[in-house]
Amino acid sequence: MIEIQEFAPRKLAMTLTGQIDARDVEAIEKILGPYLEDEGAVNAMIDMTGLSAPSTTDQRSLDARILAQLDKVGRLAIVTGGKGFGAALKVCDAIMPPGAFKRFAPEHRGEARAFIS
Repeated sequence: MIEIQEFAPRKLAMTLTGQIDARDVEAIEKILGPYLEDEGAVNAMIDMTGLSAPSTTDQRSLDARILAQLDKVGRLAIVTGGKGFGAALKVCDAIMPPGAFKRFAPEHRGEARAFIS
């Protein structure tokens, strides 16, 4: 499940819980559509602490769809407690401009929100 909260203009906080599938990604693409028209149009904090890993096949499909949109994000803060999703996070870090991506521990959610503000 994905919950999205706009806490300031073009500043989004997303919480991902459970297992994310293609339908969830379609829903988020629809919600984010207006923001994704311009490069760097939105800053986002994504809390992945409640997320469980999808199947390998689903993961590859979802990763490709999500990575295709990264150029539309100005700053991205990921909140995650474990070492899971490491490969995807490394790709985000490599693709995004220097200083535009950071990973935060759950106890530093406030810092993550400040990073994208």
